[in-house]
Amino acid sequence: MPSGGIVYVKNSEINDDITINKSIRFIGVKSNESKPKINGMITINSSNILIDGFEIYAVNSRYGITTHLKEEHDSNTNIWEPTTKSSPEPYYENITISNNTINGSLFDGISLVHSKNISILSNILNAQEKIGLRLSDCLNVTIFQNEIKTRDDYLSRPSKSNICLGGCTNVSLNDNIVPRSILIHNFGSENMSFCNNSCGNTDCKIADFSYSLTFVKRSFDYDRGTQAEVDNRCE
Repeated sequence: MPSGGIVYVKNSEINDDITINKSIRFIGVKSNESKPKINGMITINSSNILIDGFEIYAVNSRYGITTHLKEEHDSNTNIWEPTTKSSPEPYYENITISNNTINGSLFDGISLVHSKNISILSNILNAQEKIGLRLSDCLNVTIFQNEIKTRDDYLSRPSKSNICLGGCTNVSLNDNIVPRSILIHNFGSENMSFCNNSCGNTDCKIADFSYSLTFVKRSFDYDRGTQAEVDNRCE
């Protein structure tokens, strides 16, 4: 298929990991109200990508959808983690992930690194082992109308959260459902629009482990490792 094409998937169950190496629109077509199933992980290895309309079972994979091409071993924890240190990975751009349901994963539901012009829209992320949504070194990000359900036993540990943003700039995080009060675990991200998110029966909070967190319309500066309640209303 030439770059820029469209792949429609209907009445299918794919039992393998998928790597997307060219610019395509990868679209699942419902059959009897059921989405096509992928039992594995989708790795993005190109710019100009749309992934829409799949039921992804990543229970035996590290991620549901990811741009990670390499990981490094943490000798202290004896696990492999995604890395952006001296990253050789290209800067992927124009990525849309929409209307997918991701069930399980050994690490994170959606995990994108070193990318820009990202739209994450109307996805359901169920019971991830670590973080529902993780973005590192990303620019121009829209996170809208997603439902993120990280496991309660993971969130009960110190400094754990549903969403992790690391070094991201220009982030719009609006109208998402996150059934826990700690919404974001932030490392040095800047220019965030944050409004109309639902965090269960409590106010949405930011767990900020950088020294400052800069919002589009307001700025917070407080000690490293603290949490802050934020104004969750659109102005």
